[in-house]
Amino acid sequence: MGDVAKNLKSSNITEGEADELYLERIMGYATGMITVNCVILGHKLNIYQALKALDKPSSAPDIAKAADNINERYLTEWLRQQAAAKLISCNDDATLFWLDDIQKKCLTSEQGPDSSPCYMIAMLESIAALSKSVDTLLPDAYKTGQGISYDQHGDEFACALCRDFGVWLRHCLVDKISSVPGLKEKLEAGAMVADVGCGGGEAIFILAAAFPNSAFHGFDTSHKALNLAKTTAKENNLSERCSFFDPVNDKPMEAKTYDIVMTHDAIHDMNTPHKVIPEVAKSIKHNGCWIIGDIGGMESHKENVLNNPMAPIMYGFSCHVCLPSAMIGPDAMGLGTLGWNQSLAEKMLKEAGFNKVEVLQWDHPINRYYMATF
Repeated sequence: MGDVAKNLKSSNITEGEADELYLERIMGYATGMITVNCVILGHKLNIYQALKALDKPSSAPDIAKAADNINERYLTEWLRQQAAAKLISCNDDATLFWLDDIQKKCLTSEQGPDSSPCYMIAMLESIAALSKSVDTLLPDAYKTGQGISYDQHGDEFACALCRDFGVWLRHCLVDKISSVPGLKEKLEAGAMVADVGCGGGEAIFILAAAFPNSAFHGFDTSHKALNLAKTTAKENNLSERCSFFDPVNDKPMEAKTYDIVMTHDAIHDMNTPHKVIPEVAKSIKHNGCWIIGDIGGMESHKENVLNNPMAPIMYGFSCHVCLPSAMIGPDAMGLGTLGWNQSLAEKMLKEAGFNKVEVLQWDHPINRYYMATF
């Protein structure tokens, strides 16, 4: 810990104080881990929904009753933890508990008329699901350098990830796409649209509902995600307009087919984006475009490590799932979560034949969106 003291010397912090600060940092991460577990437990037991339904400062017995009569003593301890973590509200005696408006948005409002773009439970569930891979998949991968597919992380992670990605898409995608000159008119008239790295199809289903004259193809290598997308399409009578394929084993993208291609959070996960990008370019009509959202990091890993406040969680995801996905096969680029920066994106897209790569001002919480045209 002497290095910490050295780095903080200009702030007149002693080595002992630096040691203490470092320990506090580790305790902060440990607190976050255990709190995430408590959040997921509360979600599974519908405690947040019970607090939302009560909609007033309430006692543990009343909350226990509203939450399908769960055990009062266990609930009281959970309420104390959540109030101490400042995730729910409590009175001065810590005997009454409730959710304020932002707490409701983040912890309860996933679907329905009061759904919120701030909803966070699915993201926390995806992180918790990856903890299993630390015991099973990741040690061997780190020793051998072999990749790990998204499917190998299991159903729980796949479902949570689809739900997490769906939050921003449900609230923003139609408006953002419609803000690009000419795209709304194309979609209303009837466009052929592809989603490369479609996951569970959330983006496709959102646009299909908004633009009933357009047809959609989703491409992904995750069979868990494709099966979910196909099931959702069937349940919502969208199978005729929304089709899903594995581009390697089912159906490759055909040349000059699509008016619009979109990709959300997938390029950095691909093992061979240097091969995928030119193939996608060939599938787009000459007057078409490719809308791509990928992590909006800084231009170098040095800048990200030293100056990007999102770097700990971004590199954390990369260590668990994004880099392992990008390491599959002998030709893997191994980009990782923060590996596809703006310079590399523009370079690869222009090498694939696009004449113009524009950064769209879409105000996404973590992504930078590009539009590539010929």
